[in-house]
Amino acid sequence: MHTIRTPAVPTGQRTLTGRILLVEDDDEVRAALQFLLRCEGFEVEVAANGREGIQLARSLLPDVIVMDLVLPEMNGFDAAAVLRSGVETSRIPLVAVTASWLGSELERLQGIGFDGALRKPFSNEELVGELKRHLPE
Repeated sequence: MHTIRTPAVPTGQRTLTGRILLVEDDDEVRAALQFLLRCEGFEVEVAANGREGIQLARSLLPDVIVMDLVLPEMNGFDAAAVLRSGVETSRIPLVAVTASWLGSELERLQGIGFDGALRKPFSNEELVGELKRHLPE
């Protein structure tokens, strides 16, 4: 289980904007990240597997997709390849999140279309900072 601190953002205070698609199969991690991102001011949609993530990405066209690499039905690597091959989804920034990622795999992730990566456990500040790098100004 991953520990994710809840943010110290007063209710109703919005600091960032953008639509985030969160693709994460672990119910607890998904709920915690969704809460964190909403507290930061993001609109958040969630998917529990790679196939569902692709479907939502195509219909919602989010500003950034945050995707776990180890997912049921279709892993994050395969889902990223599908998203990168689609006309409407090819330019949406993809941020990989995983507990198994090692620094040497960053080149592999970039080679298949990920724009950034975070290794679990990560801090709230690391996640928000990574999203800021990929959101339009």
